[in-house]
Amino acid sequence: MKKLKLNSEKVRAELQRINKTQTWLADQMKTTRQNISEMLKRGSARSAERIGDVLGIEPKDLII
Repeated sequence: MKKLKLNSEKVRAELQRINKTQTWLADQMKTTRQNISEMLKRGSARSAERIGDVLGIEPKDLII
């Protein structure tokens, strides 16, 4: 069975669409920009939940 992974390209595209940065996302999630970068690199389904909450997107739409 394939492991669920965060689709970092979708996250980046959504940030661009709403004219926000990874730094903004980090502020919203009360974490650092470095942690956001790591989430986007190694993103798990758990990351998708947290990011989806901030962006107002269903986590399932951020998973590949």
